[in-house]
Amino acid sequence: AGRYAEIVADRAARRRLAAGAMDAAGSAYDESKPLSEALAVLERLSSDEDPPISGAVDSKAGLEATLQEINSATGSAIATGFDCFDTSYGGLFGGELAILAAKTGGGKSAFSMQICESIARSRPVLIASLEMGSNEIHRRRLARHTGIELKKMRNGDLTDDERRILDVAVSDLETSRLHILDAANCGLPEIARESRRLKHREGGLGLIAVDYLQLLRSDADDSKSNRERQVAGLTRGLKCLARDLKVPVLCLCQLNR
Repeated sequence: AGRYAEIVADRAARRRLAAGAMDAAGSAYDESKPLSEALAVLERLSSDEDPPISGAVDSKAGLEATLQEINSATGSAIATGFDCFDTSYGGLFGGELAILAAKTGGGKSAFSMQICESIARSRPVLIASLEMGSNEIHRRRLARHTGIELKKMRNGDLTDDERRILDVAVSDLETSRLHILDAANCGLPEIARESRRLKHREGGLGLIAVDYLQLLRSDADDSKSNRERQVAGLTRGLKCLARDLKVPVLCLCQLNR
């Protein structure tokens, strides 16, 4: 019976592979779709992720799966490093999309960066930074870690002692499993492709952070879709990415003044 089960699983995997290859080929030849979408389909096909299970789940199977998840929930939450947040919210969970919203200058990036730093001590973290470049992010990390003013690092007006302190800080911080996707004109396909690649290469992924929602490129036709619908589509796409990879996604969102 075990051998027959292996044969059935093998045939099913081959059918999924063939269907995925046909989807990838169709996307490649469909010139109405952006190239990034076709590349995302191919990346999803080449990843080692289990394909999503389609179809309705009956009550018995659903309840059994839920009970199993509850019984194994100990330690499944990802701590953010902020005790008050983890106590009230429970931390971050794989498959969930968390929106961090505030007005301009409200400290969204600083707060999310500290969460990423905390998680990156033990798990790989991907930051899709659309507002700040990689060098700016690392300057802020060094400023927070050393207490040296950000302005002095920008101007290069540093004493010899401060330069030695920075060298030590770099040695401490470079062990962090933090990865930054530095792309100003970034969209969902690029984030999904890099997330899958990083999870496959690192053997797991602790968090995907997006800074921030309104700067995320939409591949929808502007003449047929207003910005509100585009943002709704981007949010839906981030939620699907979280569920597909079973990784929490933290998305920053800017509120109107």
